[in-house]
Amino acid sequence: MKQYFQILFMLLVFRADFPVSAETLRSFRFEAEGVRGWNSQPGMAVESVPGAMQLKLTSAAAAGKMAISPPVGLPKLSGKAVLRVSGKIQAEKLQASRLDLKVLLGRSGGQIFSEVALQLPRKTDGMTYFTKAWPIGAEDLSATLYFVCDGNAEGCLMLDDIVLEILPFSEDAMAEVVPENGQLIYQSEFDKNNSGWSANSAVVKLGKSNSKAMTIDFGEVQPKGKSVFFRNLPLPRLAAGERARLRVEVRSKAVDFKGRRLQLKPLFSAGSQLEFPPPYPELAREKQFETVAGEWTFDSRQTGIQLYLATDGDATGVMEISEVIITVLPSAEAKITTGFENNIVPENNAVISVVPFRPQEVTGGTIELSDEYGRNICSSLLNGPTQIRLDTPGFYRIRVTARYGVESIVTHGSVAVVGPVLPETLRNRSRYGVVSINAGDGLKRAVSGRWGWFFTGFSGMRKQTDGTLVMAPEWRYFPVAPESENEIYTVGDLPGFLQPVSAEKNAIWMPTDREEYRRVIRFFADRENFPAYYTVFNEPEGKWRGSWSDFVQWHADTRNAVKSVKPETVVLGPAFCNVNLHLLRKLGALGLFEAVDGLNIHPYVDGTAPEREFIGRIDELEQYLDSIGKQKMPLFYTEFGWTTNIGGWQKPVSENLQKQYVARSLALMGTTRMTGCVYFTLFYRNINPGEEGFSLIDPRGFPRPGAAALATAFRHLGGVTGRGVRLAFSPEIYLCVFDAGNDEIMATVWSTEKQQKFPVPFPVERIYDVVGRPQIVPAGNVLEIGPDLLYLYGKKSSGMLDIHFLPEQKLLTGNQLEHHLEQPLVFPPLSEKDGFLFCDSENVTGRFLVLGRQNGRWVGCPVKIPGALELSDLRLIWQSGEAPEVQFSCRSNLDVSVEITIHGELNGCQLAGDLQTAVPDESIPCRLTIPEHIAANGGTLKLFVESATRRRSAVETLDIALLAALRQSGETVDWSSVPIFSWNKFPGFTEKENEVAAFDANECSGTLQTTYSPVGLCFRVVIRDDQHCNDKSESEIWQQDSLQFAFDPDSAKPWEPNAQFGLNGHRVLEYAVSSGKDKKITVWRHTSYDPLLLDNVSEERVQVNFSREQGCSIYELIFPWECLGLNTMPAPGSEIGFSALLNDVDPEPAPGAPRGRHGLRIFKGIHPDKTPEKYGKLYLR
Repeated sequence: MKQYFQILFMLLVFRADFPVSAETLRSFRFEAEGVRGWNSQPGMAVESVPGAMQLKLTSAAAAGKMAISPPVGLPKLSGKAVLRVSGKIQAEKLQASRLDLKVLLGRSGGQIFSEVALQLPRKTDGMTYFTKAWPIGAEDLSATLYFVCDGNAEGCLMLDDIVLEILPFSEDAMAEVVPENGQLIYQSEFDKNNSGWSANSAVVKLGKSNSKAMTIDFGEVQPKGKSVFFRNLPLPRLAAGERARLRVEVRSKAVDFKGRRLQLKPLFSAGSQLEFPPPYPELAREKQFETVAGEWTFDSRQTGIQLYLATDGDATGVMEISEVIITVLPSAEAKITTGFENNIVPENNAVISVVPFRPQEVTGGTIELSDEYGRNICSSLLNGPTQIRLDTPGFYRIRVTARYGVESIVTHGSVAVVGPVLPETLRNRSRYGVVSINAGDGLKRAVSGRWGWFFTGFSGMRKQTDGTLVMAPEWRYFPVAPESENEIYTVGDLPGFLQPVSAEKNAIWMPTDREEYRRVIRFFADRENFPAYYTVFNEPEGKWRGSWSDFVQWHADTRNAVKSVKPETVVLGPAFCNVNLHLLRKLGALGLFEAVDGLNIHPYVDGTAPEREFIGRIDELEQYLDSIGKQKMPLFYTEFGWTTNIGGWQKPVSENLQKQYVARSLALMGTTRMTGCVYFTLFYRNINPGEEGFSLIDPRGFPRPGAAALATAFRHLGGVTGRGVRLAFSPEIYLCVFDAGNDEIMATVWSTEKQQKFPVPFPVERIYDVVGRPQIVPAGNVLEIGPDLLYLYGKKSSGMLDIHFLPEQKLLTGNQLEHHLEQPLVFPPLSEKDGFLFCDSENVTGRFLVLGRQNGRWVGCPVKIPGALELSDLRLIWQSGEAPEVQFSCRSNLDVSVEITIHGELNGCQLAGDLQTAVPDESIPCRLTIPEHIAANGGTLKLFVESATRRRSAVETLDIALLAALRQSGETVDWSSVPIFSWNKFPGFTEKENEVAAFDANECSGTLQTTYSPVGLCFRVVIRDDQHCNDKSESEIWQQDSLQFAFDPDSAKPWEPNAQFGLNGHRVLEYAVSSGKDKKITVWRHTSYDPLLLDNVSEERVQVNFSREQGCSIYELIFPWECLGLNTMPAPGSEIGFSALLNDVDPEPAPGAPRGRHGLRIFKGIHPDKTPEKYGKLYLR
């Protein structure tokens, strides 16, 4: 130490000011200069060997073992700089639980180790490169390197080419370069201890085994999941836009573990954001140790990880973990960057930089650019780092192929060039915004979004014993002005001390002490920068357990408490998960609209186009508000969107369809009276792929086409003034016109189905496509339009903002309608001749618009083309003791009363209903009785009505199957008294997704009997099969000979998109049953939308008897009511949604018989896709 301080004194005396620029301070070349100046502490010897310095660990030491470099003087700095240390290491004969490189910084007042230490690899294949950067400042005078091992470390390692450099401070300079053969960041030492490992539950115990492994005893069953996790590990600090791979290897064995899953999950941290990205490898459960590995890609935003071994609350038994290795590897992908976050470029042009992995070794390659549909734009050769200039806005897909001799590495990326951001004056009056989640304010500004939708909560707040309230940490993150004026906040929980003790998980109740609740809300709102808009709760209707009058009172209490502290805050509610007009009417009658300042709704739909129920429900809502005098009430739509992935509640769409729906939904909303809307979502990382699919940026951080569409829409729609005019020329063709200011109009136009010609009714001056690409204005002002929206600009003097709409008129096929318009704009199926409109198509119905001029002004003439006779609400009714009948409504749009006849066809049998009289413009109830002996055969009913004047309705279809479960009085089932139903009444299926098959009875046939009792729902299935084949694991038994059953106990309820209960409000359950390995009977629940029933787990409560008799497989099953999500036996007359599948696989199929999995079904919904809406009905008698 004396020598150290002498050198430090000399540095203080002779130090000179240093203008920071890149400079090498010291290089240690051990072959040339030996190990002069290096020291070590007891237990580690520093020796010079050919080509390197050897650190030899010679004996045990009480403390750590260290090798210490000579101090290296630092130049005098006027500000921050970066000290970077690099070198080579070889550790082939080292046994150590840690090997760290630390930097001791000498200062005038003492010394300090710079954080964070670099963990060096403890096992390498030859010399391995390492690098690490630390920030330094004006107070730092010298740097000394410490190579540190634990006291019990043994063996030796080699070091060479150690270089200390100083660089100007920047984030890129602080970045670390991941060595080509990887950087070890953790290796377990379970033979010594379990240091750093913890459990999330007191029932889970960690210990040691005789095999020098960590034992995990998962203890008793508990409601919540169980996990074992390792403390936070820092990740290498990557340069902005850089990516790397995390590889985790876990060696494990199952002692007596029982659980449906045990998954390896890294939790990545990125500031305040946490995420568990897939995949989730399953740990080995064999009786011998086996290694399972997983890889994940991360970028510069991820700064650390925790490692979780996660299972469910009902898992029990013991696992042993003998080794865990965590390594960071360089990404082999090429870097595709633009200098802008997530490659969303807020300019009219961009430069794409492509840097291949190991650029010095590239022997050739290509860069290919295409549009969102894969149409080629250009290509370029790749011989190393390459730049390509993009001169126009638009969306660009990029495919980089880098060749390394005979090997090629392909990287896919994308760029969205979206044009300059809206000026702040325009952005701050825009009605549009986007949910950010994993995106920052910079990205939100880049797409020119105004409104935001953010979450906070009460889970972090506390109430002390003396009644003092302690704020939640997340309340510190409220934005400052002006963003605080554009962000709408909400919560997803309530203070636990104001909820009933026995409250079910995730449920919310009226606060137990209303005055205390108001005090909490006042305390909450009394924050600096509390937002200008606050919503009482996010999507509460599925969680609410009180009365609806209490619900309204809760909103009133919240509003009054907030406004007593922040009178300027606008308090919104109820933020329902969809437009549930029935419930809103009920709450409106109870006073909801007086209890809040404004309305907030999430108009989600189940993957359908925005022109359908999305905008239809919004229109109905606004008409209702107008009818009750709430025309001026603030109205926000703070979540809506479309996903591109399966796995969530919404049916997925393609990326290009998502792009189209983004633009079209925003244009349609611009014609409503909304105050603001917030699209869901810009960037969203989620373990559920269905949820992640809502993101307009993909998991790798590249924009999807929808991101370009969103930014383009915000630029064109965000700058308009007021509400637009919507012209629906047909159910497919839309034109929306807006006031763009400066004597201009902006219009959006599209066709939902196909490309077609569109004569624009005003002179077009500029055109941009859905992702912002400028288009040529065609001669004659006639555009080619399709599902991709176009933005058009013209003059306000065209009069398109001043259209007079006439009352809607009805036009039946074959009739004519007089109009008085000049040069009418008419689209099929309408035609015009000599002042009359005609419709000659028999199969087209809907609402249409004819646009023309009268007396120099634009006039719109709405026309409704109804079917002459329209059928709706078809349903099968089968009352006990009565013949089944199909009930429906029939509306006549004819001008006179007519006699109608009902016609049906089922399995070749012609059916007819009673003669009835249809009255003009009214609906009448109708019914068609089906003889039970015909209905019992099942099949698809085709139904239509016809008038005496030969006018027909469209043909409607309905699946028919009289599946009745007769009640048994006792617990023992007498199957001889239960009717038999044949599976072969419905078409069969094969491995080909949409193939419909019919099988010979000897090849694939079966019968089904069903009954019920207080014990449960009972089935008996007899399958003709010469052999039973199933050797699959429990979760895969459906792939061979097996049965599948699906149930929906809520089938009588409507489907509600995004409902916070079940699958859109339904408790859907799906099971597979078979006799598998060692004749073990397995009942596996694949799907559960009941919160009390886990999915992907065996269900031992289902009783199964399986036998083989005379070439048949016989199943007798009892599903207890609780396994169907029901507490008690349903009453006679109840209905349960039902579907079933008979799976068959023949190891040696006969000639002509199907190969692979095939079988029979009863109702749809399980195969070929999971669509519970298609389940049939099981009637309880």
